[in-house]
Amino acid sequence: MPTPIPENFQVWRGAAYWRFFSEMPVAFSEGSEEMVTEPLVVIAHDDGTTRNVDTKRRTSAWLASVEKNALPHAISGRGTNFRGGEDRTLGLKASLLRLRQDTSATSHDPVVVWSDVNDSPLFSCGAKGIADSFAQSGAEIVVTPGQRSGKGNTLRGRVVVGRASHLMELVRKYEAFILERGDGALSCAGNREDASFDDQLCLDRYVQEAVRGGKTKVVVQALTCIVAH
Repeated sequence: MPTPIPENFQVWRGAAYWRFFSEMPVAFSEGSEEMVTEPLVVIAHDDGTTRNVDTKRRTSAWLASVEKNALPHAISGRGTNFRGGEDRTLGLKASLLRLRQDTSATSHDPVVVWSDVNDSPLFSCGAKGIADSFAQSGAEIVVTPGQRSGKGNTLRGRVVVGRASHLMELVRKYEAFILERGDGALSCAGNREDASFDDQLCLDRYVQEAVRGGKTKVVVQALTCIVAH
């Protein structure tokens, strides 16, 4: 029997995740009071599932780079099982909602680095270095380059950086892609017959539409302190 879906996630009712869980857990690296005043926060999804030795190694390396550089972070999904690419986006939204819910300073809009614990570059400097590099780009959202994967030749290993408000806009755009179908199935590749969801394909479409729409403040470029591994 399907579990109840939180009010803020009704658009995602077609996600397999909700057949097993009724909420998306988020763990902060600091207490709520400290977390909501940080100028930069790394958000990532980690269901704790170790699929193979390489995944475990990459996850450990990612976490080590975050901790070495004292980067405040919010990790979603611990204690759950990965059901699909939509889980990462559900985790991003849950983390953003927590950051806003826990702060009384509604004007606080930190830089958010949306990463992945086992499929993203590592960090080589602290929050100030990343934030400065992002500011120098002059963009609202920066998508770092990735590598082509075998599955659908999709770019993987990318990081998305932007203010929390702009990352929430990105989530809402994904939700608009889903609503195009109008039947509760998940899709964002523009094919109404395809009910699958791939967060990287959604990101591709988001960037393409931003470029076509003349929104030049969404760019694809490398950032200092975010390095391939």
